[in-house]
Amino acid sequence: MSRQDHALSAAIIGAGERARNMIRVYRMLGRPVTGVFSRTREKTYKMVEELGLYGVTTVYENLANMLEHDVSPYIYIASPNNTHAAFSMEAIFHGRHVFTENLMAENVRELASIEEALRQEPRVFMEANTALSSPVLKRLQSYINTGRDYPELGALGMLAITYSSSRDKPKSELGFLKSEGCYPIGAAVRLQGTRVETVVSDMDLDPSWHDSRGACTLSNDAGIKSCLSMSFADKLPSNVVLSFKNGFILVEDFPTALHYDIFQGGVRTRVDLTQDILREYELSPDIFKTPLDISLAVSILDFEAAVAASQDRAVWQEYTNYRESQAVFRLIYEILAHISVTARPEMRTVQQ
Repeated sequence: MSRQDHALSAAIIGAGERARNMIRVYRMLGRPVTGVFSRTREKTYKMVEELGLYGVTTVYENLANMLEHDVSPYIYIASPNNTHAAFSMEAIFHGRHVFTENLMAENVRELASIEEALRQEPRVFMEANTALSSPVLKRLQSYINTGRDYPELGALGMLAITYSSSRDKPKSELGFLKSEGCYPIGAAVRLQGTRVETVVSDMDLDPSWHDSRGACTLSNDAGIKSCLSMSFADKLPSNVVLSFKNGFILVEDFPTALHYDIFQGGVRTRVDLTQDILREYELSPDIFKTPLDISLAVSILDFEAAVAASQDRAVWQEYTNYRESQAVFRLIYEILAHISVTARPEMRTVQQ
């Protein structure tokens, strides 16, 4: 069955950079964007005008009107983090599948509410975390689990993940970890599995957020450890390094990387998955030319495949990385809990 056999229209909540990027890719895929809603009306109309959506996309004044009148089977949510859970539950109870930016919830109560909503109204639910949906990291996860592709590298020792962001100050509480930590932590979960625990955390979250930085070590039930370094202040390379007994694998510019390099015996070998990914997802190389566009398209097509399999929750959870998203959420809050005990007094209140 073709990846393009499940083409769906989408309705969008949000008018920021992430919404714009995703709308652009929806149009590259030939997917109709039937409706948009944002609490900032001026930004919404500006986005609709700049992206050429007039005449094909309805601008809704509120979420209730969108959920009542829009014909799309799912909602893509790219609004501020503290609205994700509420908007998701509204969409679920109105019979829509949900494709949301991370994180899906601001606290444990919201996560439990989403779980309860999905229990009452089974729908496909997916976070748009490109680290979890990355074909490169999935390929390396398969290698770690089986050891088939590069047995000459020997046993895996540990992982080193570095990540930085120069985005504007996050608006959500402790937004550095919630808005950006999901990518390096998502890479660790993708490679180590969902049974990962925090060994040690040393985060320094500055009130201005721009100077936030820190590191943590994670370990899974197989004893494989990862060291994560994250920063808003310093432009770290966003890389993943897998250290084996007899060599290394380097993924540069994750989470949208489409290639990786193998280092062994002084020789560097590039493995480029771009053409394989374009063929698997039936994406035109004349249209999809950048790693970001390809990565976003992959996440959309995975979501559409999950909707096609929506009658079987076990199947759609595999397509949507739902269990992995839950693990990322848990790890972020384990790190926040550590900060709340050991760091500054003003950070000792963490919602449960």
